[in-house]
Amino acid sequence: MNFRTLKQDWLANIPADLLAGMVVALALIPEAIAQYAENNNIDLLMMGAYGHKRIRYLVIGSTTTQILRRINLPVLLFR
Repeated sequence: MNFRTLKQDWLANIPADLLAGMVVALALIPEAIAQYAENNNIDLLMMGAYGHKRIRYLVIGSTTTQILRRINLPVLLFR
């Protein structure tokens, strides 16, 4: 399965009245998400929030935490 097919399959499951999309970026994840949200007038960011190992969080922090600290828009976290 290539990326284009994966994207089409993913977008096919989004309700018609909800505007959603998928973006692929080659960058550090928190910075890429924050920059994309700032540059594209994103109203709400939805992210999964699940921890892995506590020691990893203490050493490098989580992507979600880094994004929450960096952006100034509503974020809906789900588990």
